Amino acid sequence: MRDDVAGRIHTHGTILVRVDGREHWVDTSMLTERPVPVERGVETRHDHPFRPVRVEPVDDLWRVHWYRQPFPEEIGCLVLDDDVTVAHCQARYEASRELSPFNTMLHATTMRGGRSVAIAHGHRCEHDADGFRYEPIADRAARDRVLVDDFGYSEEIVARLPDDDPT
Repeated sequence: MRDDVAGRIHTHGTILVRVDGREHWVDTSMLTERPVPVERGVETRHDHPFRPVRVEPVDDLWRVHWYRQPFPEEIGCLVLDDDVTVAHCQARYEASRELSPFNTMLHATTMRGGRSVAIAHGHRCEHDADGFRYEPIADRAARDRVLVDDFGYSEEIVARLPDDDPT
């Protein structure tokens, strides 16, 4: 899938699953908390207090509108391929190595206790039913403290992470 304003360029993998003859969209990065049913030709909504999702049909595929973090805005992503092979997924994964910001700097998101917390682009972002809070992370020590305190990572694991490369 890809942000629909950028054209049909593959960048993010997502999953469509079929259970008992019904299709569902499942994406752990987007933290919908549960599978979102999708049906050909029908718009679907997943109401969530602070992470709503809307899936609309586009030709024989779907555009997923979701509320991304760390930037509090809705973004539309067009699902480009359906029913693909393992070889296709491996090829897309390898191609993404040169395109993805996820390979040069830390991105992490967790949803716990009715709130989500993310680290991305040098910021700590918190989102819950009361709103959105966005603050810069001053340095490596501050980043590491967020990973330990908000994400529950051990200090030993956090110490092994490389510094961000913002280029």
